[in-house]
This record gives sequence, structure tokens and C-alpha cells, in this order.
Amino acid sequence: MPRMFLLNYIRRRKILIACTLVFCLAVMLLNENSIIYRRGYVRIFQEWYPKRNLEMKYADQYPEVSGPMPAVILTYMRSGSSFFGEVLQSSQDVFYLFEPLRTLQFHIRKYSTFHYLDGKSRNFTNFLEIASEALNDIFRCNFENLPLPFFTDGFLSKGKKANEFKVCMLHFKSKVNISLSSAVHQCVGIIKRRCLESKHIVIKTIRIPLKVLVPFSQIFPKLKILHLVRDPRATLKSQSRFGIVKLRFLHENATNFCNRVYTDITVAKNTPTIATSRYFPISYENLAMYPIQMAVGVYRFLGISINENIMTYVHNITMGGTSCGTSRVSKLMCTKSANSSAEAGKWRLTIPYSFVSVVDSACSLLYSVLGLRSVPSEIHLRNLSYSLRGNISSNIGDFRFT
Repeated sequence: MPRMFLLNYIRRRKILIACTLVFCLAVMLLNENSIIYRRGYVRIFQEWYPKRNLEMKYADQYPEVSGPMPAVILTYMRSGSSFFGEVLQSSQDVFYLFEPLRTLQFHIRKYSTFHYLDGKSRNFTNFLEIASEALNDIFRCNFENLPLPFFTDGFLSKGKKANEFKVCMLHFKSKVNISLSSAVHQCVGIIKRRCLESKHIVIKTIRIPLKVLVPFSQIFPKLKILHLVRDPRATLKSQSRFGIVKLRFLHENATNFCNRVYTDITVAKNTPTIATSRYFPISYENLAMYPIQMAVGVYRFLGISINENIMTYVHNITMGGTSCGTSRVSKLMCTKSANSSAEAGKWRLTIPYSFVSVVDSACSLLYSVLGLRSVPSEIHLRNLSYSLRGNISSNIGDFRFT
């Protein structure tokens, strides 16, 4: 009997180990990015291919509305969007939010329950679901409907008008024994009023794929999308400085990143409610080299009045010197440039040619629609007079001359 018992025990252990191995293998196969992007960034990639189209269900749920005209700067980490946001919020007509989905994404990574001002709680298991609901309320200036984690984001201070809410929150949170909910109750009217007083509401986000915005193009007939794209070689190199891109996984990282950008472009171009007059693709390199001309074009696209004060501000943050400090972090996160034109190609002087070669091999499809070309040698890479622009696919649109 002891021998039979021992044999049964060993057999059960083998079955358990085998099942565990099969499960782990299945997870790796289903989650193609699980070994590529570490920390929280992998979750963003996982959400590009949700098992069900969660965001589309909101198209018929909400009626069309009036109010501030919404616009989204859709872009990617380290693509110059912080600088671009500064250009747009220089207008007094703009209510600007910098990464309003950030704390919601961080919260859902740790918890599934979101608490609200009315005392209710809701559970979410997919970031795109809570992101869609939050965007709907933000576009309507219904900040009182947002979950409490939204109001804890320090990035609210990056919006000139939204910063008034943060000042109010600091005042009430300095009082003893006041809860987050109570402080938000006291201050939420400020951010709502400043939003409603504005003619345009602009949000900048790196956290959602463009397809999330498709149903909103029906709900908000005046919604416009500014799609900011930077040369992926520069973007990925900059991401690597933050530990997002790992050199040992560079080809996989580059492939996933370029596939995401390509998908966003094709979704926009193949969606009639967006492609006609509501989608504006922007090259960061053009923005940096021709900031005044690009600012005028963007303002006209959004229907925002432009004046001499705005032009002076744009000139000052692109060619008028920098005031970002001298620390490494300050320089990395700086939104001003003493010479934005020179900064646009500066990465070519220090990036390893081996890094560029890997990205070139992984991103040829995206290059074909952005009009980029591979770099044949390190000599060409360091020679800034050698253009990285080539021919462009006619059915996508020219990012160079938007």
C-alpha cells in the first residue's frame, strides 16, 4: 500500500507540473509582449488587442452634445507631445489636460475598484473600458462624474487652467482630517467651470490606441484628432533612456511599437468619420523645424483664433532659450528648447548605429507610410545633411507637409 500511495503521489505531481507548464506556455503564446516590455508598460501593449471591442459600445449610449470643442493629441511616449501641448495651451480659448488617463491606468494595475464622489464604487478589469467612460465625461466637462483617482494626479498642474484645481486641493488637503472625497467636493466646481468657460478642450494622451476615439467621432461631431508622430528611431532611443526599451529585446520592442503606430494611422485613414476633415497627422520633426508655420496650421485646423501673443509664446519656447534647469531629469522632461530645429536631429549624433539598424529592419512597413528611409551606414547617420525622408505611400498622406 505505501508503494502504491507513493506511485499515485508521484503521478499526480507529474500531472500538476505538466499542466502548469502548459498553462505558462499558453500565456506566453497568447501574450506576445509578456517577455518584451517590463514593468507596467507591457499592460499598454496588451490593451491594444483586447479580446472584445469594449470601447465601441459607448457610441449608442450617449447623445450628441454641445460645449467646448474637443480635440485629442494622440501620440506616444517620448515623441515631443509635452512640447506640442505647450504650443496649444498658449491660447486662452483652450482648456488643456496633460495625460488625464494616467492615474486611472496606474490604479487599475493595482486595484479593480474605483470610488466616486457620490459614494458609489465600480469595478473594472480592462483599462480601455474605464478610459472610454472617463473621456466621455472629460469631453463634457463632467468632472464630478470621474473616479477619485483622477483627482490625485499631479499632472493636472501641467494645464494652466486645471492647475487652479490643484491649488484648491492643496489648500483643503492641508487641513487636518479632511478626506480626498471632501477636498474634491470643495474644488471640483473650479475645474468644471474653467472647462465650460473655454471654447476648446484639448487632452494629450499616450495611453490609448486611436480606435478608442472612433465611437467618439460620432458622439462628438466636432471632435478632432491631432496625431503626433516622431521618427521611431529617436522615440525608441529616448524610451530606452527611461528603461522602457530593453536592448536585449530591441527588435521585439521596435516591432511592437511600429506596428502600433502603423495601426493607428490605418485606422484613422480607413474611418470615414475621422479621415475627411477631423484627422491631422503631424511630424514632430516638422513641428520642431517650423514651429510657427506648424502652429498656425494646427490652430486653423482646430478653429482656434491665433494672435501675436501666441506667436511670441511659441517663438520663445522654441527659439528663445530654455529654463528647464540643469539636472538630468529636468533636461529629459524639458518642454522648451533654445533651438527646436537643432534639437530635432540631435539624436543622430549620439545614437549607436547598431541601434538604428535594428529599428530600420523592424519598422520598414511604418517607414513606407511615414516617408522614412533606412540609414545605409554610420557615415550617413552622422551627416545631418543626409535626409532620412524618402518616398511616401500615396494612400496614407504626407506627414511632412500637413
